[in-house]
Amino acid sequence: MSNVLPQETRARIETFVRYKFVVILALILIGSAFIALLSILPAYVSIYVPKLALEETSRELREAEAQANDDRTTVARTKALTAELGAVRSEPVIAPLIETVLAEKPRTITISNIVFRPGSPGSLVLTGTSEDRRDLEAYRERLTALGRFDTVSVPVAALVGALSGSFTITISGTF
Repeated sequence: MSNVLPQETRARIETFVRYKFVVILALILIGSAFIALLSILPAYVSIYVPKLALEETSRELREAEAQANDDRTTVARTKALTAELGAVRSEPVIAPLIETVLAEKPRTITISNIVFRPGSPGSLVLTGTSEDRRDLEAYRERLTALGRFDTVSVPVAALVGALSGSFTITISGTF
């Protein structure tokens, strides 16, 4: 067989075929690399996603632990405040004392003001009016007879009627 193509043209064609071969080989290698990457991607995702979940879980655990520490601090501070306020709370409650004093009051006496001063001894001052001074004296005697109070005093002017029914009773004791 004879070669009809001149030597230059033949060299150009061989060069063109060689370039074509190199380009096709490069495309095949790039395609193979892309397929290999796609085949490895599930393995990468299966490792990376749990790692993210683990990091998220550990972050949530750290936040929960920090919150628990804050809660413990708050509880300790609350207990300390409660202990400090315990001394105030441990003082006897005044409501039963006032109920006792008002339960002994006759109907003819009206209490208009009550002042409580805690201490040792404490005092309870009742201010009001009385229709009859004998009822006021009987009220004072009933309060004294209860035995809960150290002293129950009414000014003499109220007992003799000089204050036209107005009175002030001062009760003192440990309460």
